[in-house]
Amino acid sequence: MARLVLWRLATIPLVLIAVTLLVQCLSLLVPGDPAVTLAGGENASLERIEAIREELNLDDPLFIAYGRWLGDAVQGDFGSSIISGTSVVDEIARRLPVTLGLGLVTVAMIVPLAMFGGFASAIWRARPPDRAILAGSSLAMAAPSFVVAIVLIVVFAVRLGWMPTFGFTRFTDSPAEWLHHLILPAFALALAPSARLSRTLRGSLVDAFDGPYVRTAWAKGATPSAVLGKHALKNALVPTVTVFALQLDILLGGSVIIENVFSIPGLGAYMASAVQNNDLPVIQAVTVLFAVMTVLINLLVDIVYGLLNPKVRVS
Repeated sequence: MARLVLWRLATIPLVLIAVTLLVQCLSLLVPGDPAVTLAGGENASLERIEAIREELNLDDPLFIAYGRWLGDAVQGDFGSSIISGTSVVDEIARRLPVTLGLGLVTVAMIVPLAMFGGFASAIWRARPPDRAILAGSSLAMAAPSFVVAIVLIVVFAVRLGWMPTFGFTRFTDSPAEWLHHLILPAFALALAPSARLSRTLRGSLVDAFDGPYVRTAWAKGATPSAVLGKHALKNALVPTVTVFALQLDILLGGSVIIENVFSIPGLGAYMASAVQNNDLPVIQAVTVLFAVMTVLINLLVDIVYGLLNPKVRVS
């Protein structure tokens, strides 16, 4: 297990170089020119546009521009936004707690919803509650998060007036208002992942219930809680943890859409604005952060996987 952790940590720099180089290449395919935008739009003079390109080194060859950025990034300098001129690191430091808070509330919703749905569906399998949960989870997985978000806004914010429509309150200003503003966006993000986890947990529990070790436990007179917690659940969590990690990775991408729908000033909204304006320093910095978060999430899942499955620790 220690070797696996060290190997994953050692591959992080290679992953970041590959991801950021790919972003640098893809930026050439994005329509629009930040120099034109900064010069005043389509009516700007060619002299002004060329002056901005030269000032910001926008005409440098691909690998020269990437080498310059990589050299600064290794020192912790991710440059400034081409559009606003603000420090990218300072802006990320201001927005990161917002996105992490949204993710925390989302995970706090995913786990109980998935556990309840998976347990209930497995216990009442092939019965009406099981069929209802499976139908509901299929509908939840099929609905895009932005559609769910719009429906939630219309029902709970506009018609019922229970929740705020847009905006954000920081936790340090008012914890209650912070949570109040994050309930709808977090639920919109949590609905599909909780449905996938619920179905995965159901399938794993059904297989575990039919396993010989569970039948032996029942034959020995073990209590239902002991059978479920000690034998069935521990084995059922192994594939569920893997799926959970995949859902966390998906949440990073989903936050870009949801933060824009609810006007939440997090990294997702920052990234979306940068993509629209072809603001390469911002895109690269946020991509690096998302890549690091993804690698660390997968590393944590590998550790949990090893704790649940002794075969992984031995290998």
